[in-house]
Amino acid sequence: MRGASLICLCLLAAPARGTTLDLDPERAGLEALARRAEAAAYVRVVAVEARFEGGRIVSDATCEVLDAAFGLKPGALITLTTLGGFKGAIGQKVFGLERPAPGEELALLLGKEGYMGGGRQIVGFSLGMYRVLRTESETPEHAVIVGNDTIYRGPLRETAPLTLSEFFQRVRAARATP
Repeated sequence: MRGASLICLCLLAAPARGTTLDLDPERAGLEALARRAEAAAYVRVVAVEARFEGGRIVSDATCEVLDAAFGLKPGALITLTTLGGFKGAIGQKVFGLERPAPGEELALLLGKEGYMGGGRQIVGFSLGMYRVLRTESETPEHAVIVGNDTIYRGPLRETAPLTLSEFFQRVRAARATP
């Protein structure tokens, strides 16, 4: 009985290791995330569709690249894949990670394509996704961007809100350093 309990405990603990989020400022700060990113872009979400992938629900957001700091070209269509969503009557929510919505504008730090059998992953889970807040008459360069404060309140968020142009300057500068 005691051996069976130990085996069950090990089996339950193994998946938990995969869900750990590294919030060390040396690895989770904006500049560190930018150095790990394959692309940094300003996008508009065109459509979002959920699908089943390996027993999970993931959402694929089709996004139009409006501007890019590196790794992408304006006008390109990309797919952003995030965990969670609704497929039929079944929904999965990942707390701290809000799914992009059609029409929304985002500043993103992105990984390689192929995440969860789909598009690009957000670098640093939700730390590499910023919502762009602007009025219709405001130019994108001066728009304020904000991160997801529900998951992390460390050094990355102390500098928010940034403008979109400051975001691009900081990520380009981070990529220029070794």
